Amino acid sequence: MPTENEIAWVAAWKSAGPKLQQIRDEELRQKSNKGVRMVGGSTVYETNPHLNGMVSMQAWFMRHQLLLSQRDRKTERSNIGDGDES
Repeated sequence: MPTENEIAWVAAWKSAGPKLQQIRDEELRQKSNKGVRMVGGSTVYETNPHLNGMVSMQAWFMRHQLLLSQRDRKTERSNIGDGDES
């Protein structure tokens, strides 16, 4: 069973919620376009792809794939002379 303090605390936050939302909305409206774009995200990544973690991860995947293919080619070359010549 909630105490009187807990009930009062919940009631205070319920009444503060709409006012806090108004404050947040007004602050976002006052931001410059650049600030809003940074909140949204996609425009920032279009102009600065190095900030996008997905782009960085794809670069690592490509590097890994290249290293694997180089290793496989070296293994194939070393196996050429190991064949059974009977």
